[in-house]
Amino acid sequence: MAIKLPQRNYFTFPELMKRWDCEERDLFHLLLDEKLIPSYFLNDCFKCFDLAEYEQRTGFDPFDEEPWIPKRCLLHQFIYLVKPRQVSASELFFDVIASTRTCDRSSREPFDFKPTVLVDRHFLFDDVMREGVVMMSEVALFEGNAGKPDTPAIDDRPLSTTERNALLKLVIGMAVKGYGHDPVATKSYAPKEIADDLAALDISISDDTVRKYLKQAADAVLPAKQRQS
Repeated sequence: MAIKLPQRNYFTFPELMKRWDCEERDLFHLLLDEKLIPSYFLNDCFKCFDLAEYEQRTGFDPFDEEPWIPKRCLLHQFIYLVKPRQVSASELFFDVIASTRTCDRSSREPFDFKPTVLVDRHFLFDDVMREGVVMMSEVALFEGNAGKPDTPAIDDRPLSTTERNALLKLVIGMAVKGYGHDPVATKSYAPKEIADDLAALDISISDDTVRKYLKQAADAVLPAKQRQS
């Protein structure tokens, strides 16, 4: 008989090691690089406070028994542990956290936010591995990007004839309309003007090189009657 199990929205770290066939050390570096954001469950063992309210009560120690009372609305929920700091070869230290209810993790953009929750303890890597989890949404984000390079790879395929002709059209069109280049003139100042403008943008190219490509573009894409002197 099939048993319908209750739904949950997280994976434990042992489950992730089995899922990805990896070791604890691999997860250490994923957390350190913030490629995977861990979560921790707040319960009654914690004192925690809403920082927005704390800012309105400047001068009080937030962990004094009075006048502060733990805000129960912040307990019994998951929090993100972010901004890890490596304190030894095998230890991480987390002390910046935010509620999973208020932080949008719909993209792989790095965390950049003001902490929303204050808790009276710090979190170490061993704590996270033993009692922490990773939200399923976070796992989906990671797995969806695991095969993608950090930066787009440069396409080193040779240009097709269509692609080359399109670039040549762009080159000659911009030179003619933007710099008044005359493809049939015996002398044109446009190549030097183009080279000078590119130099101002820290793009180094000689006017002879510009002239060579303008001629190639004109020969390739302009009608023959426009190239007759």
